[in-house]
Amino acid sequence: MYGRITNDCKSRNLSVTADDQVISLSIDGREITDLKNAGDWQYPDTLNVPCNARVIAIEAIDTGDVGGIRASTNDGHIKTNSSWKCTNTRIQDWQEVDFNDSSWEKAVFVSYHSSFPEATRNIIREDASWIWTQHFEGQDQNVFCRIKLGEPYTCATC
Repeated sequence: MYGRITNDCKSRNLSVTADDQVISLSIDGREITDLKNAGDWQYPDTLNVPCNARVIAIEAIDTGDVGGIRASTNDGHIKTNSSWKCTNTRIQDWQEVDFNDSSWEKAVFVSYHSSFPEATRNIIREDASWIWTQHFEGQDQNVFCRIKLGEPYTCATC
């Protein structure tokens, strides 16, 4: 009798916002279109990330002084930090799983500042950074950031 390897894979809720606006959010190349708060950085949107997701990609625009993207899951498995990669150039298929982002620079830490209204204060973890490109102070107004989450769970003996 063979032992069964259990799959501890679980979906997670990801909360995300951008100063000033989330233009698009994709999971494994599939765009999420129902972000109700995409234009209000003080009210993050929360969505389900499947357990086998491999790439999260966020396009954001800043119309003011300092840009930033901030996101996290409740358990901290996914959170914005310098492990994300960002660029100011739209490249075809940049949100796809098999896109080669090796030439992209690491995301730049902007701050941990989190002045959210009381109703949404604890939605994004305190240890999630605001990130952007190195030109976050008004130069790069449109950015594209992504994170590779790794390979999906597979089990050859299940």
